[in-house]
Amino acid sequence: MSIAMKNSIVEDGPQRFAGSEEYQARRRELEQSVEARYAVRIAEAGFSRRLFLRYLRHREFRHELRKITPSPHSLWLGGRSLHARKDSAP
Repeated sequence: MSIAMKNSIVEDGPQRFAGSEEYQARRRELEQSVEARYAVRIAEAGFSRRLFLRYLRHREFRHELRKITPSPHSLWLGGRSLHARKDSAP
């Protein structure tokens, strides 16, 4: 059986990307690494310093996340099955 695929611009590309296992795994890994860098300093800090460190942690996470996320102005291509046919012997 062979399936012919055609690329086409898709409307829900950002949602497809955000829902992919690869992106979710990378996002979790990134979140854990940023949190680990700030964990000790946050635990030892006073109240106001802790708030400031949490802000810095969040800002760093968003900055790093932007590096792995495509631009919102990107065009998204998706494969679409045009037809499926069975290769049969005569």
